[in-house]
Amino acid sequence: MSGIVGFINLDHEPADSEILLKICQPLQGRAPDGTNTWQRGSTGLGHALLATSPDENITSQPHTLDGAVWVTSDAHLCGKKELIQKLRSAGVQIAADVSEPDLLLWAYRTFGEAFARHMVGDFAVAIWDEKQKKLVCVRDHLGVRPLFYTHTGEVFIFSSDINAILVHSKVNNEINDEYIADFLMFGSTIEREATAYKHIKRLPAAHYMTVGATGIRLHQYWSPPLHQAIRYSRAAEYTEHFASLFEDAVAERIPSTQVAVDLSGGMDSSSIAAVTATHARENGQQVTAYTNSCQALIAEDKEGSYARMIAAHLGIPVQIFASEDYPLFDRFDSPVLRTAEPFPNPGLAQYYDKVQKIIGSGCRVLLTGQMGDVLFAGSITYFPYLLKSGHLIQFLSEAHVQRRNTGSLSGTGLRAMIKGAMSQFKSKKYWQPDMPGWMNPDFAARTRLEDRWQAIWQMWGELNDTHGQLLRPWFSTQFDSFEALNLPLVARHPFSDIRLVEFMLRAPNYMHHNKRVLREAMRDRLPAEIVSRPKQGLPGDLRKAKMRKGLCLPSPSFRATKTYIDSNKFALAYEHFLETSSDDSTWPTWMVNFPIALAYWMNNNNK
Repeated sequence: MSGIVGFINLDHEPADSEILLKICQPLQGRAPDGTNTWQRGSTGLGHALLATSPDENITSQPHTLDGAVWVTSDAHLCGKKELIQKLRSAGVQIAADVSEPDLLLWAYRTFGEAFARHMVGDFAVAIWDEKQKKLVCVRDHLGVRPLFYTHTGEVFIFSSDINAILVHSKVNNEINDEYIADFLMFGSTIEREATAYKHIKRLPAAHYMTVGATGIRLHQYWSPPLHQAIRYSRAAEYTEHFASLFEDAVAERIPSTQVAVDLSGGMDSSSIAAVTATHARENGQQVTAYTNSCQALIAEDKEGSYARMIAAHLGIPVQIFASEDYPLFDRFDSPVLRTAEPFPNPGLAQYYDKVQKIIGSGCRVLLTGQMGDVLFAGSITYFPYLLKSGHLIQFLSEAHVQRRNTGSLSGTGLRAMIKGAMSQFKSKKYWQPDMPGWMNPDFAARTRLEDRWQAIWQMWGELNDTHGQLLRPWFSTQFDSFEALNLPLVARHPFSDIRLVEFMLRAPNYMHHNKRVLREAMRDRLPAEIVSRPKQGLPGDLRKAKMRKGLCLPSPSFRATKTYIDSNKFALAYEHFLETSSDDSTWPTWMVNFPIALAYWMNNNNK
């Protein structure tokens, strides 16, 4: 994985090599293994390398096959054999050991602008087509790799890092009030393209953008398939199919040297650890698991104990990071924790220390169980779809199978459909906490805060199965937190593999239920206690537990946030929050932390 950057002077001014080098500099903390640039006419491309394995066959970028089409990419491609076969079927003479930059260029040559629909993996790619005077920017299906851009009128700039865009002299760094509004309420944004900066946008996941004579155009190349069922005669066939896909999803993301795995006591991360440990043993690699524990703060928390059990079963060492060692917002005023956008989680210092430990071991790749819960959330629209579309026999047959396998029709969306039919003349009310009362009234009016609040909770209530969660506009931001720091580590998330995602979107609900397909696939590879352990969240509110024990640094100055927050009202709300004993939801805790996180971010940016 690497960092990419580039620009086109739309006024046709020649690309300035000094500017190109300048905007490459912010990439070098995450990608310290060499920076290269290319320029021709009014276009410039840059690439900063992060070598994840010392024996990697690295092709220098920006790269070209013929001097006419150039690529710069932050990419880790999977399913290469299948892509090579597609290219050969299209008449391309291509070697089996082709480099990733070459593969990207051949895919563009063969399939055109929408070449990404034929790819698997994590990627942010920019291709300059000299003959057509056209730039094509592409982001992977789920948005695992970031890509940002801005258009000032005189120049179009893109990068995998917001900071690289901000150092260009023609970029306005005005704060995006709507983004801040969403952050203060939700810790993220409800707008797919929004960033913390008004004039900088995200390229949405599963999209490509063209910049050329016809202007700037955005195109979607993939969307989650809906109601395209796969049905086998035996339940075991789903497990076999899933196990094969899962094995590839993990194996193709393992680096060739040391491996780090994020490990909790649940099924998702432990399954990835199990597959990783098997492949590592075969290849003589060292695997180390990294676990967070908060048992000293929440006595019922057993994640550390379960992680030790899993690690012992797999024969791998585990490093435990104790949450009680990290006050909330620990080191948030330090330059090493400075982030491009406000960071909602007050435990960033703990993650920083973990990343430093991983890097210090000689490893630059962290495998995580991120997205496991999304992948196995099932469908709440498939059964209602069968009824509404008149497929009564299929509905009865599948409902029988669902009930036989799970004991009920819970989670199929039928109850919600019946309730909706009975109350069709009433507006549906979703659960939501009280709206925070510490917002500056002018800011609240200017950003239509009440409307945004209602929209957030409506989306949260309606988009909660696998398909729906993939459509949430903030979905891809979940991956950002793993690489928010300016450190040379890349996180890879096997459950985000598009082959797995498309399979589970088509699999029947009963194989999602209690993550049945995963448990069956891993039955012989993990301890029986882990495989049979039901899904459990953290048994308590970690942030509130830290607050009550005084593990929270003094609040920062709120002077920079006065446009957004009434600091007096917030202080009263914070005091009241600490006095209450309710632990029914962690949302109030999150929300009282968002203003503090924003204040730290703005203070750091003003230094």
